[in-house]
Amino acid sequence: MLRTMHGNAHNPEVFVMRLTKGRREVAFERVVSPSVLRMQAKRGHAEICIPEPRLLRVHGHGVGLRLRLRGASSDNAIPVGEGPSGRRQR
Repeated sequence: MLRTMHGNAHNPEVFVMRLTKGRREVAFERVVSPSVLRMQAKRGHAEICIPEPRLLRVHGHGVGLRLRLRGASSDNAIPVGEGPSGRRQR
């Protein structure tokens, strides 16, 4: 679960995070430090780091990371336009 720190948030839990292999979710263990959240599966991992207030870094190997927005709406995830691949980013 990824939470917001906004004091006025209706629900502080913003995203449910899952690791995937293909289209299937895979089991993982959380390894947490003050600077990095690592989600370790049998055949891969994903790491999330928030080094600055407006910056999120994600790195992974062997698995995908699915972020599912929790709740009906949120101002934490907004479209930003086209990314480097030319596809619309969400």
